[in-house]
Amino acid sequence: MIEIRIASANEVVALKELTSTLLPADFSGQLNTEQIDSIYEHMYSQEVRQNGESQGQCFLIASLDGVDCGLASYLKQGPDLFLLTKIQVLPEKRLHGVGEALFKEAVKQIKDSHPTPCKIELTVNSHNKNYPFYEKMGMQKIREEFIDLEEFTLTQDVLEIEV
Repeated sequence: MIEIRIASANEVVALKELTSTLLPADFSGQLNTEQIDSIYEHMYSQEVRQNGESQGQCFLIASLDGVDCGLASYLKQGPDLFLLTKIQVLPEKRLHGVGEALFKEAVKQIKDSHPTPCKIELTVNSHNKNYPFYEKMGMQKIREEFIDLEEFTLTQDVLEIEV
């Protein structure tokens, strides 16, 4: 059974453990270890998460049969715009519906807080093996974005869905 919960403030350790496993799995074969470490520090560190939470970012944790195995987060970006900042599932738990459950719960929560039509955006590397998943969820590419991480630049596709 898949369960989704909003991460509480005292679940920093659970989020850190998940991201430290998820990030290398997601970028394996695409980036080297130094680049993955740089992404972690710029986008996933405890300080970044705390800053996001202070700006209204919501973190969701998914568990499958009682074991934490995925996470998602979203943040309001504008009057009618939300950013799905991440959706990740442990490789061994993929194809069990966890990613879809996280995506649907994030959309549900966004709609609950913003009942009028809005857009949800997500940035993803065009070579990410999970790219077809986002298309399956109804997201479409609207532009490219370049993220400067000092040591290197990531080229990302920005996908969007209207809800």
